[in-house]
Amino acid sequence: MNDQLASSVRPIFIIGVQKCMTTFCHNILADSVHVSALKRKELHYYDGYPNYSYCLPFEELFEVCDKTKYVLDSTPSYSVVPGALERIHHNHPNAIIVICTRDKLKRTISQYNHERRNGFIGNEDILSVIEK
Repeated sequence: MNDQLASSVRPIFIIGVQKCMTTFCHNILADSVHVSALKRKELHYYDGYPNYSYCLPFEELFEVCDKTKYVLDSTPSYSVVPGALERIHHNHPNAIIVICTRDKLKRTISQYNHERRNGFIGNEDILSVIEK
């Protein structure tokens, strides 16, 4: 990304917890001609995990054109990883941060169904899982 474009492009970060529509929000924004998003939804650029270390500055990860106004990073874990939001604010004080939330009970039920479908929990009923 050239310097002139970099100064005119504003980052958008979508954060939240699982099952709170972060993927839906990402897909809606990524479809815009004004938004540049990588194929991988979750960049993990600012969460500090060593297996996600990047050699390039954040802005250089994205392909932009004259129509690009925003770059998109949808890493929900930024909401819970210590220091992630501080790193984002330090590097991008003008960033837009979209926080996805959901009713706690509906999110719990959705997470339970997700975990069962993916084989992470057995045939236990939801109350038994919650009590653990």
